[in-house]
This record gives sequence, C-alpha cells and structure tokens, in this order.
Amino acid sequence: MTARGEELTFFLDATEISDGSAHNFKIGPELPPATALAESDFIERGESAVFKVDGLQPRTYRLWCSVDEHYALGMTGTLVVKS
Repeated sequence: MTARGEELTFFLDATEISDGSAHNFKIGPELPPATALAESDFIERGESAVFKVDGLQPRTYRLWCSVDEHYALGMTGTLVVKS
C-alpha cells in the first residue's frame, strides 16, 4: 500500500532464474486486455533492474508480466494506492 503522490520504486530481480524467457512488469487498472499505465523494460534472466513510477491516483491497480502471457499463469499482483 502506498499514498497518493509518492514515487514508487520496484526492484526487479531475475538473477536467480536459470532458464526461460525475459520478464517485464506492467501496472494497470485491470489485467489484460486492459492497457498498462506504466511498464518496465524487459528484464533478461540473470539481470536485475529498478523500475520507478509516480503519479498514481488512489485506487487498486493490477500488476502483471505480459511476456508469453505469464499473467495467465499467475504472474500477477495487486497494488493499493490510498489518498
């Protein structure tokens, strides 16, 4: 949970993934087919990255990986922004 107006920093870590594809991180009002409001670059296996987002208004957002439709396999989450 976060407060409106705060910058959010996500630490994306794929350093322990030994096989498979890249990943990404999207934030939107709902899972696909909804359009993402923010999205990270692709993170290849063995890499890590920092992803920053600001300006999210109070509401509940959905988080997902869209690579190879990973979200359909459960690679999702929820983010609540409070006023």
